[in-house]
Amino acid sequence: MTDSTSTSETTAAAKKQRDPTEEFLNVIGYVLGISYPLFGISVLARGIVQTWFHVRPGNAAWLDLVCAVIYFAAALGFFLRSRWAWKLSVVSLSLEIGFCAVVGTLSLFGLVGKNVWTLYGIQYGFIPTIQPILGLLWLRRRRTRVDYGLIDPDPDPEPEPAVPS
Repeated sequence: MTDSTSTSETTAAAKKQRDPTEEFLNVIGYVLGISYPLFGISVLARGIVQTWFHVRPGNAAWLDLVCAVIYFAAALGFFLRSRWAWKLSVVSLSLEIGFCAVVGTLSLFGLVGKNVWTLYGIQYGFIPTIQPILGLLWLRRRRTRVDYGLIDPDPDPEPEPAVPS
């Protein structure tokens, strides 16, 4: 066995070892892929009931319906693996963070009714605040961007040895 063989075996063994952070981010990706459609259905149902039966008049029901659209757009972006789907997810999650911050702050002063973003998502265990941040972190990681076709899988291949002329 030569030194080059043992070096390549060592490199292959190192690649097989899983990075705990990478494993955690993989789990986050699966959780987001499941949770966004479920929360979308939940918030859509809540918004429809509030709108049709005037349970909470004012802006609360409409904000829930807006939230449902954002959740479904993010979910679509998580399921489809293309450049536009990645951008759709980034825009959706950014909108969710923005709405959560603005509506959460306005709700501190009683300026909006109860909805998914009231008090930064307190009724939902602050998931509307935490989930889009985790989603953006997941979308930002290298492996995810490779899966969506945004970057090459191996950006720095080993150079070919120079052939003397």
